[in-house]
Amino acid sequence: MTGEKYIDVDGIKTRYFEKGSGPLVVLFHGGHFGSHDAADCAEDWSLNFDELAERFHAFAVDKIGQGSPIIPSATRTTRWLPSCSTPMAF
Repeated sequence: MTGEKYIDVDGIKTRYFEKGSGPLVVLFHGGHFGSHDAADCAEDWSLNFDELAERFHAFAVDKIGQGSPIIPSATRTTRWLPSCSTPMAF
């Protein structure tokens, strides 16, 4: 996986990867905010991403507070989380 990109989501710099064409596939990794478990960033899809991009327009997205170098404050994150699906719409 190469070519990371960033999008501003409600003032939070959010990392994602994009590749391919065709039907849209959006990949969100597991884990939870503040998790240091194995499923902690968009790069968790690195074993599947390039192959999926051969048939699909693939996006792999970092969840807020994971993977991205910008970690929002707890107050800001709890305000943002309930509306996370709307601004992330592709």
